[in-house]
Formats: sequence, C-alpha cells, structure tokens
Amino acid sequence: MNAIIIPVHPPKIIWVISLLNSLRLSPHKVESRIVLACSNHADVGFFARTLSSLKLDGLVALINVEHQARYCFGHQEVDKTLENAGAAIINRKKFLALHWALQQGFQYSIVVDSDILFLPEVNLDLLVDKVAANYDRNVQWGSTLVAELDSLAYPEINERSLQLFSAEDQSTARAAGLNRIYTWFLEPPCYRLDDLQRFFQYMAEVHGSDRGFFDALSWHSFDGVVFTYFRALHCNTQILSYAKAGIAHIPEWLSVEQLSVLRHSIGFEPVWATLVSSLNSPTSLQAYFPQCGILYHCDRMNGLEVGAAPA
Repeated sequence: MNAIIIPVHPPKIIWVISLLNSLRLSPHKVESRIVLACSNHADVGFFARTLSSLKLDGLVALINVEHQARYCFGHQEVDKTLENAGAAIINRKKFLALHWALQQGFQYSIVVDSDILFLPEVNLDLLVDKVAANYDRNVQWGSTLVAELDSLAYPEINERSLQLFSAEDQSTARAAGLNRIYTWFLEPPCYRLDDLQRFFQYMAEVHGSDRGFFDALSWHSFDGVVFTYFRALHCNTQILSYAKAGIAHIPEWLSVEQLSVLRHSIGFEPVWATLVSSLNSPTSLQAYFPQCGILYHCDRMNGLEVGAAPA
C-alpha cells in the first residue's frame, strides 16, 4: 500500500476540503491512502469533525504527529521538537509523518502541501505508480542555480539541506556541483520504504540520535531536497540539470510548453503542474500530459497571463 501525506493545521481547512472534494470526482476505487498529518490531538478532532460530511472513510487517515514525536523522543521532549520549532515546524511534521509511514510499511510515500487539487478522473493508485516509476529510474532532474538567483531563498534551501549531512558527504556533493542544482517541485517528493529506512538510520548516526536530526531541521531544510541529496550520496541516484535542454527556469516556474520540451529532450514525464501553468495553457496540459493528476501551488497566482479585454 502507498500513501500521499499532507501536513495540515486548522487554518488550512479550506484547502483540505477543496483537495478532498476534487477527489470525489474520481470514480476509481483505490488502495492508496490520503494521510493528513495533524499537529496534535486537538487538530485530529477538528479535522475529523469538519471532514466527516465528505464521507471519505477508508480513503483518508488522520495521524497525530505529536504522538509520533512522543513515541520517538519521549514525553518530555515533545515541546522542544514541535511546540518550539518555529518556522521549522512544517519540515519536522513532514519527517515525523514519514517516520510513521515507515513504521506502517507503506512501500511508497508521497509528501505534498495542502494547496493542491486532483484533476477529474484521477486514479490515485496509478498516479502513485507513475511517481514511483520516476523515482525508480534513479535520476532526479533540476535547474542550475544561476548567479541571478543568489539573493533569493533557493541557494540557501540547498545549502541548509546539505548541511544536515556529514562533512565528507557535503564535500562530495559540492565537488560534484550538486549544491547548484535545484530539484524542488519538479516532482512530488517521493520516499521508497527501503531508502527511507536507510535515510533515518544515516541521519541518526550523523546527528547522534533521531532527536538530534529533528533538532537540526530548519525552515530551509526542505524534505524532498534533503532526501534527494541522500539518494545521490548513498543510493546511486543521479542529480542532473536540465539546462542542456535550454531551460533556465526553476521547476515551479516551468510552463506547460517548457515541460513538453523536457519530455522530448530528456524523457521526463511530469505528473503534476502548477495551477497557473494550467490556466495559461488550459488545453495543452491534458493534451501533452494526460498522465498529469495534480495541480499544485493553487494558492499562488503569480505569472498568470491575462488576455486583452474585449473591445
């Protein structure tokens, strides 16, 4: 069985309802589960009550990451791990949810934010299979971080994520130029069970314990970036730049047309796209990529092309 994990808290309830309502349009019976990772027992109760009318029993699971933190670190450490996490809370919740998924034995886990919509007719099992197939190719594509981006957050995301690794691994990654390739958002972050187990073991060794790893996480420690570095350093995965296709945009800025260029030049098959790219090319997305099942960044309208007003 596979899981799509979504960290949530009450202010995100409208997005959660929207994404679950988008799933109700699908006629498919599936085994994959939507896992809503709640901060604490009170939030679990809030989402259980609020979502009960959607009647998605069996598809949606609610988990309490505070409970998972107690399991991992002990009762007295939970406040330090979650309540005082500050901006790092989102990444700690994601990795705690992945720790839970590892214990549950999910073969593949995908972690996404709540500001997504599933396209009509989507089959979650086939969607996860496509993400897993991309994962199993052991190639992660990304954009080259050019100097013009140095003042933005993207280089620091790579840097802070890489700093979670041993000094030797950091040196290896930098020597290979991996710190200058930005992979976040090209694909939904995916985690295979065997690699995820090795990942947590590695991080516990580097930081002295699981708790040490979680304490080291910051807002810039993006789960997918961290895990992609691990795969490159320890799982024979290649991190490659698609700059050779003549595209400089970072993944979340790619248009449908640019995604099509990547498919023809490097063989990459996207399974998601931003809402804005879909709105800018409403017929092209499904024409080019019928396998695309998710729209992400539904809370961001930057880059929306507005046509000329009628005369």
